Amino acid sequence: MNYSQFLQSLTGLGIFLFSLRFLSEALGDSLNRMLRPWLSKVLARPLNCFLSGLGITALVQASSITVIAAMGLLNTYVISLEQGYMIVLGASLGTTLKAWFYTRLVENHAGALLVGVCSIALLFIHKKNLRIKLEIAMAIGFAFLGLQMLTAALASYSSQFPVISYFTHQSSLGISGQALAVVAGLILALMVQSSSTVVFLILHLATQGLIDYPSGVALILGANLGTSFQPFLAAIEYGKSVRRLAMSYFLVKAGGVFLILLLFSLFLIGVDRLIPGVPSAELVFHLAGAHFFYNFFTVLAGYLLMPFVLRFVYLVIPGQGKQQDFFLNPVVRRMLRQSPDKSLFEVNDQLQKLLQLTMGISDQILLSLTQKEPEAPLLGEQGSRFFSIQEGIYEILVPLSRQELPAVKHQRTEILLEQLQACSKLHHHCQDFYVALHEGLFVHAYRLPDEMRDLMPEFHTHYHQLWLRFFKGQEPEPLLSELRDICLRLDERFLTFQLEDHFEAGYYAWLHQSLAELWHLLHLTSELFTEHPELPVI
Repeated sequence: MNYSQFLQSLTGLGIFLFSLRFLSEALGDSLNRMLRPWLSKVLARPLNCFLSGLGITALVQASSITVIAAMGLLNTYVISLEQGYMIVLGASLGTTLKAWFYTRLVENHAGALLVGVCSIALLFIHKKNLRIKLEIAMAIGFAFLGLQMLTAALASYSSQFPVISYFTHQSSLGISGQALAVVAGLILALMVQSSSTVVFLILHLATQGLIDYPSGVALILGANLGTSFQPFLAAIEYGKSVRRLAMSYFLVKAGGVFLILLLFSLFLIGVDRLIPGVPSAELVFHLAGAHFFYNFFTVLAGYLLMPFVLRFVYLVIPGQGKQQDFFLNPVVRRMLRQSPDKSLFEVNDQLQKLLQLTMGISDQILLSLTQKEPEAPLLGEQGSRFFSIQEGIYEILVPLSRQELPAVKHQRTEILLEQLQACSKLHHHCQDFYVALHEGLFVHAYRLPDEMRDLMPEFHTHYHQLWLRFFKGQEPEPLLSELRDICLRLDERFLTFQLEDHFEAGYYAWLHQSLAELWHLLHLTSELFTEHPELPVI
């Protein structure tokens, strides 16, 4: 391998990786404005989710982008886990188009043609929507151009690699040899962070006669398995639902590879029967066909086994507590999404539970401030229950808000969404308030001064009555005014206490933070009750 070959392979890999970043940025600029409203309407049915995943992957030519986009939509409650699962199945099948494109487009320099035409067109076109489409097309062209340079450079010295000559005659080693080839393909895909690069390299080596049919198929299987690890890394920063989606994607890919390895000879014979010609003469087409049929059978099996796969990932990555006791199971949620009336009825009931949980945690916090020797409230199960119900409501309510509904039902849906957001904000603040209080009360043994603690029972009583008035649909403003007056008196006593006594700075800081959190609690409660006054009563 000389310097020129190394530079060409490095440049090709750089152009390909740049194309993926450029493509994701071009799509990201237009996602919220063009694609996101479209996705929320189109992804209402499982078949639509599958076709969307297939079509988007065929467009961007990178299944990882589609899978990560589905993870982002799942994380923002635009889609459910079942919808995300169908999208990644579509992405698995859509990625096979790359191999077919290679047999025609890459060898005919379509990448260079796309880059040239689009770059010249961008000099003269200034309309934003059209420029975004040209940028997407140019990014796809860069991907093909980079892969062409990379595969050409690697193929020029690939015969010097012991691994290539080793796998050229791998078919005689049986299933252990094929498994070793799968591991090699997996490692290559992890090294370059792209299964497309590995698949294209194998196809290019096939055109040079440097690899045979069984070894090429086994390496392609490994590359397909390797591409399922990237969503695992991306899912680390997301919640459990997203990690479940990443695991289900891996299970589908790994299960397909394992099954085909067991039936490897039959799989090769089947592909040979379905693809015209003989492997020795049409090796590239046979490898592309093996890539397609592996993903086709994997997608088919993944769809048929979807309930079992999702049930398994829920067992492996469970929620905190028993989620099925907190909210409806996924089957019932899907049924509710088909009936707006029943969905609104159920959301009303579940939102009542969230409001009661929020009232409960705020009561426990205020009780801790009222008592001379407070007991630490146990909020772990309550928090798990709240977020489980919140996630379930979003899965029902957000798709419902995208549907074409009568004006009254659409308005009701928007009100429920606003109430849910306000309630979630208040509950989140209560958790932060609890953390701040816990450190002072139970770690440093801080206590409110007696002259301040004397006002807390009155504040607690009025605050609890405020919630009761809200649940009854009564006007909350009189009690809000009284609560503000109590907070002002607390501020005055804090200032007097600060001037008269001398304590450590940490204690004063804790008192000041507690008062600020108390004011913010009152502000968020007032916002929930006055700006979202409609009570979700059934």
